[in-house]
Amino acid sequence: MKGKSHKGDIITSTNQLSITCWLECRCHSIRPNNFVAGYANLMENIWLGWHAQHMNYNGFLRWAFDNWTVNDPSEQRIGGYTSGDYSLSYQSSNQLDMEIYSSVRLELIREGIEDYDKICILKENLRDSNDKRERIMYDMLMRKINEFTALSGTTDTVTTLVVKARQILNDIVTGEILNSSEQRT
Repeated sequence: MKGKSHKGDIITSTNQLSITCWLECRCHSIRPNNFVAGYANLMENIWLGWHAQHMNYNGFLRWAFDNWTVNDPSEQRIGGYTSGDYSLSYQSSNQLDMEIYSSVRLELIREGIEDYDKICILKENLRDSNDKRERIMYDMLMRKINEFTALSGTTDTVTTLVVKARQILNDIVTGEILNSSEQRT
């Protein structure tokens, strides 16, 4: 995977030591990516949140949210760069009173972030539980998260991986996991 992981500044406060780590999708990464290109898989945008969980990253860094540089506000191809590399949002015009619109790619990144947050809450609530049912849910979730290795984002199976993982997450949140077959894991 050409995306990089970074160990950022060491932060000390109230006698606690933490290291900030994040996933960076660079403009030269073919996969995973969030481009508008024929080889791009939109599910990779959700995959980013799950991979961040797998690696215990604190965040995701993307170099450009709104780097609009051309006269046509709907144009996503700029120079020799991959289409969509320069922004995750669209502008209605080049006027000062323009409106800014989200993209499908940005909304899917948001979904991956929401999954990441749900997982953080579930891990905190289920990890040390003495309840057998909650331990089963925790173990199923962790097994699925462990499938989100760096190489899992570079294959054609990303869609299946993300769909199955999100189904398990949804089933845990709704309480359906114990009624579901374990064959999904």
